[in-house]
Amino acid sequence: MAVGVLRIEAWLRYLALFSFVSLSAYSAAQIFWSFTPMPEPELAAIDFRAAQNNKAQVNMASSSLFGYLAEVEEKAVEPTKKTKLKLTLKGVMPALEMKDSMAIISSRSKKDEVYRIDTQIIRGVLLKEVYSDHVILERAGKSESLYFDEDKLLTLIESADNQALAQQKTVPANTRKSVESDVGTLSPAEILDTYEALFEEDPNALLASTGLRSNGTSYEVLASSSLIAMGLKAGDKIVAVNGQSVGNIESDAGLGELVRKQSVANFQIQRGSRTFSVSYPIK
Repeated sequence: MAVGVLRIEAWLRYLALFSFVSLSAYSAAQIFWSFTPMPEPELAAIDFRAAQNNKAQVNMASSSLFGYLAEVEEKAVEPTKKTKLKLTLKGVMPALEMKDSMAIISSRSKKDEVYRIDTQIIRGVLLKEVYSDHVILERAGKSESLYFDEDKLLTLIESADNQALAQQKTVPANTRKSVESDVGTLSPAEILDTYEALFEEDPNALLASTGLRSNGTSYEVLASSSLIAMGLKAGDKIVAVNGQSVGNIESDAGLGELVRKQSVANFQIQRGSRTFSVSYPIK
């Protein structure tokens, strides 16, 4: 059975594009983490150490919030062993620079927690590197790898593909094709410029394509959203962009100019009583 490439950047690209729909982006390449038919991405460089692993791994394209492939330096080093720690990798957010990467990891004491590079996951264990299909941990000065659960990963991919087929019907064909093309060819700044008119024309259609709902005080992730396959959960809420509360489509239309002035897009996401942020420069 052919398995499509899992694009974790999808929650970030569509959040970014969404920031254009809500703030001035269409809907983000998906998350931390929407699957709509898009041009085949080039596979990003995979950690050289992972290439030595005997088990077949599912390759996933690594990209930034706006879909740029992460430039990861390859180093010919000894392969890292798989960790035996009771940790579960839930999502990855590789960035152009490793220090800006993040990952969602669950442990016995903390579920679905967002970690940045060099932060402690559990006592004595740090997150050191983030790749498209795994992360590198450091314990007692030694490196260990933590991969996605393969069975769960395949299920997520199949689920996301099915959701995408249903969701793409909510957006006019001409609009969808235009967006798919622009996501892969335009810079973040060009996306903001290009989609302001499209946002004004039909913001609800663009919003619906990501499985998000405006409730006046935030944009809520629906159970049918393909962003779920990227690490978000039904009920997660995008509550602010660049420090400004969002959720009202009419008032959010002006956020594009704010993002331009500040040269950065920062998304604040709420999950229950916890919040985390994802930032990316606009160049």
